[in-house]
Amino acid sequence: FAFAMALQHLLWGAAQPFTGMLADRYGSGRVLVEGRCAPMHDTAGRALGAVVVVRDVTERVRAAAALI
Repeated sequence: FAFAMALQHLLWGAAQPFTGMLADRYGSGRVLVEGRCAPMHDTAGRALGAVVVVRDVTERVRAAAALI
């Protein structure tokens, strides 16, 4: 859902962060991810595409939870 909202904001020309979880095709492995989508424009201001960066934050979240 967060990724869909990020893509919708791309249509409006705004960069958008998102978080979520990815699973392998069998559902046994899960990875927590966070990322950011940002639109790419040419010099005339027309939208060309988007840049999407996704990072695995599973270990960072687990370490933070272990401190609590």
